[in-house]
Amino acid sequence: MLFPPFGPYQGTPVFEVQLRSNTAGDLLSFKYYDASEDAILDVVETYEFIINDILGDVINPISFNIQQDDNNAPDWVDCPGCYEFTATISGAVILNDGEQMGDDGDIFAAFDDDGNVRGIALQLSPPFGPYQGTPVFEMQMRSNSEGDHLTFKYYDASEDAVLDISEDYTFVINDIIGDVTDPWILNIGVPDLGCPECTDDDAGVAPFTCASAIASFGCDFAWGDTTIGEACPVSCGNCPEEDVCGVCEGDGSSCLDCEGTPNGDAELDECGVCGGSGIADGACDCDGNVDAGCGCGEAGPSGCDNACGSTLE
Repeated sequence: MLFPPFGPYQGTPVFEVQLRSNTAGDLLSFKYYDASEDAILDVVETYEFIINDILGDVINPISFNIQQDDNNAPDWVDCPGCYEFTATISGAVILNDGEQMGDDGDIFAAFDDDGNVRGIALQLSPPFGPYQGTPVFEMQMRSNSEGDHLTFKYYDASEDAVLDISEDYTFVINDIIGDVTDPWILNIGVPDLGCPECTDDDAGVAPFTCASAIASFGCDFAWGDTTIGEACPVSCGNCPEEDVCGVCEGDGSSCLDCEGTPNGDAELDECGVCGGSGIADGACDCDGNVDAGCGCGEAGPSGCDNACGSTLE
C-alpha cells in the first residue's frame, strides 16, 4: 500500500502489485482483505495476463470495485486492454432530482450501443473548489474509433438499483470533459432516443417558401450547401421516424425481450433460459448437480474417516 506524496491521490491509499504468470493470456481475478471487518471480499474486475504489461500509476490509477452482495449489483467490468483510444471525464457530478449522488458502493459506468462496458468511474472527493468534499466522478472512456455513441448508467447501492442517465456522449479521441471545479453535470433519467422535432425551414430557401421552392425546383434541387429536401423535410417527406421502441431511425431491436416481443417482460433466468425458473430446488447449478458436502457436482464424503476425497479404509 502506497500513499503518494503528490498528485490527485496525495495521502490516500494506492496499491502496487506485481502479477505473475508463466504464459500470456492467463485470466486473473482479485480479492481484498478488509481488516476492519475481518472479511475477504471479491473484486469485480478481472485481468488477462500480458507479459511486461504496466497498468496505471499513482497519478492515474486503475479503478477496482468490491463486488456488492446486493441482488441487483451489476457485474460491470472495465477492459483497458480491449480498446486503443481513450477520452477522459475529468469531473462529473450525478444529480437525481437535483440531489448529488455518490455513496459507498455506487458505480458510474459508460456503455456502447451493444451494451459493452466502455469505462467505470472512480469517485473523488475534491479538497478544494465549489464541490469540495462532495462526490465527483472521474472516468476513462474507451473506444477503437472516433464517433462511437456511448450512454451511461449509475448503480445506486443504497436503493440496490441500476439507473439510466439522460445524457449521452459521442467519442472523441483524447477528449477531456469537465474537471473537479467545473464538472459535467449528468442527470438520472431515461435517455431521450426519439427523433427531434421535424419542421420546414422557409428561411433556408429564401426568398422562396418551402411550398414555392418545391413547386418550382423539386425536393432534390441543390440549394447552397444543402438541398431543398433537407431544408423542407416535412413537405418533402424526409422526416426521420421512430421505431416501435421509440428510437429515432432504430431497427426495433433495442426493446425486444428474450422472446422477441417489443417492450415485453420475458427475461433470461440465471441459466440463460428465456422465461425459465432458474436452478432447480435442491440443485447447485444449471445442470441439475447437487452438493453432497464436497462441492457442487462432486462426490460426497468417503473413506472410513468420512472426508471429502478420502480413500482410507
